[in-house]
Amino acid sequence: MKTKKGFIQIPLFITIITGVLILGGGGYLGIKKYQSYSAQKPVTENSISNINKYMEYVGYISCNDGKGNSWSGSGSIWKYDSNYQFLTNYHVIEGAKGCQLIYSNPNNSDTEESNGVFYDLDIDNALVEINDIVDYAIIKLKKISFISESSDEPPSVDKNFTSCPKYLPLATSVFVIGFPATTQTTTQTQAGDVTSINLTVTNGIISSYDDNPTSTYPDYNYFITAKIDSGNSGGLAIAGYKNNLCVMGIPTAVKLGNYEIQGMIQSINNIINISDLPILENKKARNIALNKAPIVTLSVNPTSALAGTTFLFTAKATDSDNDELEYRIDLDDSDGLNWDENFSARGNVQKWDVNTTKYNSPGIHRATVEVRDRFGKIGRDTVTWQVF
Repeated sequence: MKTKKGFIQIPLFITIITGVLILGGGGYLGIKKYQSYSAQKPVTENSISNINKYMEYVGYISCNDGKGNSWSGSGSIWKYDSNYQFLTNYHVIEGAKGCQLIYSNPNNSDTEESNGVFYDLDIDNALVEINDIVDYAIIKLKKISFISESSDEPPSVDKNFTSCPKYLPLATSVFVIGFPATTQTTTQTQAGDVTSINLTVTNGIISSYDDNPTSTYPDYNYFITAKIDSGNSGGLAIAGYKNNLCVMGIPTAVKLGNYEIQGMIQSINNIINISDLPILENKKARNIALNKAPIVTLSVNPTSALAGTTFLFTAKATDSDNDELEYRIDLDDSDGLNWDENFSARGNVQKWDVNTTKYNSPGIHRATVEVRDRFGKIGRDTVTWQVF
């Protein structure tokens, strides 16, 4: 099996036939075991052995929006007693109507027999938090089925796991575990397209810090040189600190510099206390089911004028959850909603200057504005305006 430079490919190989269960169709999913290693910097057998125990807690998820679009990501599984919870970036599940987790223990055996477990993600009741420092979702898991009788469920959280300290020095070694899109390959078969997805570890170092700690978020987030893309976003980042490994946080985003891409890691300590399980008792996160829709009021000045006049439309919105809002407006919805302006802004007041040359025929028009928060809740208002 060929490996890509800069990656440690761990022995897990997931094969998805087009139209399988996670994409809403029939089919099957198979998992095979392989093993080979490659890295940007020396990787010892000892470090591989130590990282193996963390690999058991990372799973692959596939989401869809109910409109034929699907995407994938990674996340970590936190089992406590009989409770299964999944931690990932909120943007991994954002806009999804349904998500499923596929789990296979990469340390189970060297057999090529297909095995694994399917879980539904209860995204409608996820706990979420999004701002300039954190972007995460905590989600309950519900087991659907085993692929085979030999399939293993995720293990309970290792009580010896420790989170990394508040401050990690520059050049600290970092391992990112997940399912990056760059390791996915597609092969055409008589049964359809087969997509192979590899559980992968990328390694690098801390290169810089992002944001200063606050009273609410006391730890630094970090920029790292380990490879991160859309597939392993949401997975698990582990750091080597004082000859031991510690849970660093969640691989979250990439930053475009002048010459290369750097990934960012959210500190786990800004999100959960891994010694205080279950993680669904996180007090800072919001239950997405309790999220309230924004309220918006639309006005126009003047309300009526001659053709060629400029009308000023003003939308004032409030959101009890203090979410960043997206605004869009249709100046004349008589032919259905066809948005004329669509953009995001942090403020709660948006304005549009509209010259009525487009509407130079006398008549009454109705404008509609829509405001949407980060979780898809929508507020609307309308106003009528007249051209003489």
